[in-house]
Amino acid sequence: MSARKDRPMITVNCAALPGNLVESELFGREKGPSQGPMRGSRRFEVADGGTIFLDEIGEMPVELQGSS
Repeated sequence: MSARKDRPMITVNCAALPGNLVESELFGREKGPSQGPMRGSRRFEVADGGTIFLDEIGEMPVELQGSS
């Protein structure tokens, strides 16, 4: 009955993402002067208007989980 029921539901197994690729997998990476086209899955962009579920986020290295 959710207003988002027809929108994407993206599940990300954070424990399966290599630490050096987390940012590009979740947010993508803009094209730089020496890089090819934008890379990474951009999962937040894909889930726009829907839901993103970050499964196993507690299994990621603490420095990747954010800070206050």
